[in-house]
Amino acid sequence: MRNRLGTVLVGVLAALVVGALSLFVVDQRQNAIVFRLGEVIAVKTDPGLYFKVPLLDNVRFFDVRI
Repeated sequence: MRNRLGTVLVGVLAALVVGALSLFVVDQRQNAIVFRLGEVIAVKTDPGLYFKVPLLDNVRFFDVRI
């Protein structure tokens, strides 16, 4: 029973870490460019919550205010 509880806790913790790494937020004053292995995949101009592939995608944020 104790071994099963430890396995479940490790699985839940791993799922939370992967979930946190796969989300990013674009503010209304920002644009975001999503890169996958150095190649531009998408440009996010609308504010909101977006998903990315953890460890493969990189997001750079740019301010659009003058």
